[in-house]
Amino acid sequence: MAFLFPDLAALSSYLFGLDGVVNNVFLLFISFMLFFGLVLLAYFIEYTKFPILLFEDRIEFRESIFLKENYKIPYKNIIDIKVTANPVQKYYGLKTLKLNLNTGADHLKTRDYWVDFHDLKNADNIAGFITDKMNSASPKT
Repeated sequence: MAFLFPDLAALSSYLFGLDGVVNNVFLLFISFMLFFGLVLLAYFIEYTKFPILLFEDRIEFRESIFLKENYKIPYKNIIDIKVTANPVQKYYGLKTLKLNLNTGADHLKTRDYWVDFHDLKNADNIAGFITDKMNSASPKT
């Protein structure tokens, strides 16, 4: 690490009294912690900042902080709804809402297309609302 950033190596050597291999290991550790700290920050922002918007005819959401596209799912394209929870989610009172979608084409020709919304506090209420909208959006025969 000292050959890549000699000034940083000199600074850490001066501040912490580390030399040679120990200084390089310390700098690698700090770099590792900064990188994964930024990854955790991105996940935190993603979990807290992107709502699911429920309209009269559709659901809108953004999948990630890196993708700028808003997804729109009409209620008529939803085939099935599942609400699940793992043990950690149960402890915190959270659930996962899963929507099975009719995409209009075979998704990978082997399986259905599911959209998951993780860690929702009121997933049962949302599932009930979506079920009501699905029933009113489906054509009456």
